[in-house]
Amino acid sequence: ALGNSANQAHQKNAQAIAEFLDSHVNVKKVYYPGLDKHPQRGLIKKQMKGPGAMLSFELETGKVK
Repeated sequence: ALGNSANQAHQKNAQAIAEFLDSHVNVKKVYYPGLDKHPQRGLIKKQMKGPGAMLSFELETGKVK
């Protein structure tokens, strides 16, 4: 649960990082349920208080700029 202020801060930071990575030219894909384009965003909003603080991403290969 994300009820305390420390967890809320973790979630806010994860959101900012996910958005940054999602717009980065060398990042192929970001997996974070807080992004609007996440395929299960609607379900997550119904079932959870927030998307949490864990994320993962894939880097582009061979196209590093």
